[in-house]
Amino acid sequence: MISAPPRPVASEPGVRAVVEGYLQALKLRDVEMVCSFFADSARLETPVGQWQGKQAIREFYASLFSAFSRYEIQPRAIFVSGDEVSVLWTAQGTLASPPRGVSFPGSSYFALTGMQFRQVRVYYDVGDLSRKMIS
Repeated sequence: MISAPPRPVASEPGVRAVVEGYLQALKLRDVEMVCSFFADSARLETPVGQWQGKQAIREFYASLFSAFSRYEIQPRAIFVSGDEVSVLWTAQGTLASPPRGVSFPGSSYFALTGMQFRQVRVYYDVGDLSRKMIS
């Protein structure tokens, strides 16, 4: 059997610090800081679309932050396994227009190369979030 060459694995505290830094950048709504956690060729997947490359990911977060005047991911659990991380979370935010608070659960998967994300997958119930946004 042929196996892939080993990837360098960061320490668990280092990987956890990267994810926590990313969550803090989301709370600050700082697009450039958020994007600094992504590799140039990274891929972001959510229930509403996929974005490849840092510029496309930058545009996604700029759009997200324009839709929410406040946005925060509160981790409920973080699981680290080598260079992969799974986070169970609750998102809380305030829609920019009309102003309305929303909260919804979800999870994210992060795959890192070095100390940057090469892939991020985000999971949440898009129907539930849509209902909360229009009700």
